Amino acid sequence: MDQRGFDGAERPDFWLAHVRAGVVLTVLACSSGVVYVATDTAVAERVTLTMLLFATMGATVGLLLLPLDVIVTSRRAAWFFYGWSGTASLAVTAGCYVEGQSRSPFSAFYFLILVYAATAYPPGAVLKVSVGILLLYGGLIVNDAAEPGGNLLVAGCLALTAWMCSVAARNQWDQFQEQVQLAREDELTGCLNQRGFQEAFTSEVERANRLRRPLALLLVDLDEFKAVNDARGHGMGDAVLRRVGDLLRQSVRDVDVVGRVGGDEFAALLVETSGREALDVADRLCRRARTLSGTVTTFSIGVAGLVPGDTVASLLDAADAALYDAKRAGRDRALLHQREW
Repeated sequence: MDQRGFDGAERPDFWLAHVRAGVVLTVLACSSGVVYVATDTAVAERVTLTMLLFATMGATVGLLLLPLDVIVTSRRAAWFFYGWSGTASLAVTAGCYVEGQSRSPFSAFYFLILVYAATAYPPGAVLKVSVGILLLYGGLIVNDAAEPGGNLLVAGCLALTAWMCSVAARNQWDQFQEQVQLAREDELTGCLNQRGFQEAFTSEVERANRLRRPLALLLVDLDEFKAVNDARGHGMGDAVLRRVGDLLRQSVRDVDVVGRVGGDEFAALLVETSGREALDVADRLCRRARTLSGTVTTFSIGVAGLVPGDTVASLLDAADAALYDAKRAGRDRALLHQREW
């Protein structure tokens, strides 16, 4: 199951509100269905449809009894939302099957499911929900013995709505991703800010421990940076920080993570990299820093490689200890904390 886009840890309040809105929407839709069944004399299967509507309403309200705050922030959040949309689509199909096949007024509920998905789901998920609904409605058309052609107008409107919902989902998701990027990015250097780096750091440590793969952390401190600010002003200091950010990003791979974690402190996560391999990268950074255009800058770098059972805190402490040793040894150097797999 594709989990991308359903990471409730990003915005748990949003997903909780989305679930609650979905419950309210379902109750209102089912209530309107009950009124329709009770008042339209042409409806044949009143008891069956009423039971289906109340069962759907009760099951949906029952979702509020679940630990939703845990579910939407778990790795299986996608299972929950796909399951909900799929079950709702099947319930609508069952109602249509009992009452009029493809010509049933209950087919209007398909549109509600599509719009509900488009307001929050990522584009790929909206596409999956759309395809599922179109297949279900297509089955009703094929199965409609009373009218072999079925209601092709509804089918066409469903397809058009599905396309529009996919476009809307793409637009709102792009806007959300842009906001997330801005919230995680350091405006001055273009690197991740402290929050963004911490999130990536936590994720990479969990991944490396789970898969038993190497991971290395570099803590980079600009030597005597305060003197640059004092002697040449904050404008020059900002220019130095921008150049350092560019240098760090250019010196690592696309899969690695670079962040500014303090005023003149940077950090880099090197995935699939041992501590000794990371030390080679750090040594190259020190050499390149000495020739950085426009200023005389040197780095002190602490390097630490992940060991079994490491946490974010323990790996950070190890790199910080190595950084302290590098500064105490005279700066302008990289030192490795002796810990390996």
